[in-house]
Amino acid sequence: MNKTTATAKTIAERAAVEPTELHRHFAEWIEAETGIKPDLKTVQLAVIFRMDFQASPENQAVLAAKKAAAAATKKASAARKKAKLEAELAKLTGKVAATEEYDSEADQALSDDEAEVKAAVAEQEIDTTPVKLTLVYGGMGEPEVHAFGCADLKKKTRKQGYSKETLMAHSHTEITAHIYSPEEFGEDSVKENYMAYNTLPCAGRLND
Repeated sequence: MNKTTATAKTIAERAAVEPTELHRHFAEWIEAETGIKPDLKTVQLAVIFRMDFQASPENQAVLAAKKAAAAATKKASAARKKAKLEAELAKLTGKVAATEEYDSEADQALSDDEAEVKAAVAEQEIDTTPVKLTLVYGGMGEPEVHAFGCADLKKKTRKQGYSKETLMAHSHTEITAHIYSPEEFGEDSVKENYMAYNTLPCAGRLND
């Protein structure tokens, strides 16, 4: 881990602080709900360093590698679906060319089918270009999603208890998976926590 002495000292100092009432209550709640008695210091460290870990270069590198693999798989899947839909469209177009005589009702039905397939093809061509976003953690509310460079970010300072990280994403699914990663929160975390954050207007329109 490549960290400066100042940063390492800050983390060490934070780790040396005694657990608070919140940490004790959290540990008691875990035991009451699961029947497992956790180590109080471990609970404290997990709580206070969770955001530091999520924003760390080590974790970001792992997430980036997984996202790249997922994006490649998604792109390949979209290409296969598009090819299949275009093949269907070609078949429908061929029917029109091969049919010399048909009544207006049959003509309309074929046109509707063709339009439906064209719409499906267009749906596969949704813009997946990632946009640069800033995620803000801290305070008592949910994480916030801002456009990178948003003027309001200056009001969210570390002294006030906020932390920030930059994310390249094009959809709410990507953002949810980043904040509530399955590795930390379980395999159903994306479905259970989908859009469990506050998306600011400056972030613009994102895909689902």
